Amino acid sequence: MHDIRPYLVTYPLLCGTVLAPALPHAGSMAPAVLLYSMTVLSMMSLASSGLLWLRVRHTLFVLSDSILAMQPFIPGFEFPQFDFAITSAYAGGHALMTWGAILTQRPLRQLVAQPA
Repeated sequence: MHDIRPYLVTYPLLCGTVLAPALPHAGSMAPAVLLYSMTVLSMMSLASSGLLWLRVRHTLFVLSDSILAMQPFIPGFEFPQFDFAITSAYAGGHALMTWGAILTQRPLRQLVAQPA
């Protein structure tokens, strides 16, 4: 089992870095933004005890979501290469998720050979 203590500090800081400037401008969406952020934070905390590729996958997902969240909720927020950054992080995270799903599945011949 991996030591998750560094992540218990890092993830709330990452979440707070996005939430602090975004929440005051979220208006009526603030409760939804807060709930979604806490959900993503919980997901990352659970993934912290997993394999390295799983932690990287969740970090990429949160990175893409954080950049996306800042655009509508932080006035004047500009991110160089906005589309490229979001697409790269999101696609990279999904590639790692797919790879992980493939690695954790039993071979098809074992599934077919077992009686129902």
